[in-house]
Amino acid sequence: MILAQGIGRIACFMNGDAFGSPTGGNFGIVYPKDSYAYNYYGSQPLWPAEVWESQGDMILFCILFMLHVLAGHRFAKGWIVSFYVFLYFLERFILEFFRGDSPRFYHFTGGQWSAIAIIIIDLGFMIYLTLRDIKHKQKEDTLKQK
Repeated sequence: MILAQGIGRIACFMNGDAFGSPTGGNFGIVYPKDSYAYNYYGSQPLWPAEVWESQGDMILFCILFMLHVLAGHRFAKGWIVSFYVFLYFLERFILEFFRGDSPRFYHFTGGQWSAIAIIIIDLGFMIYLTLRDIKHKQKEDTLKQK
């Protein structure tokens, strides 16, 4: 799923519909005149937020793939999926600081507020999965000893 999201962000970049905020300098991406980004900011150079997200998604894919291949059997069932949710929304929270297409509410975008909520809930779920797995393994060990 994260690999597909990374590829999808390339389409956002090409379309200019999930753009960054102005860089304040001479560096950044200037979108063509018929894009959403140009209609919003004109010819100002913008942070390449969607490019960074695509790259971040590819890195997350590699991390999750390696975790699954090298140690997937060591984690509680569902833990790697939950870790994906955690990593993705952490990435989104950070990258939203560079986005220029979202209004802010108390210095954060709606995406950041959502990310905070999801990260907190997901951390609780990861702890639950880990504790449940420990309890299950303790039961198995008790049964083996009998």
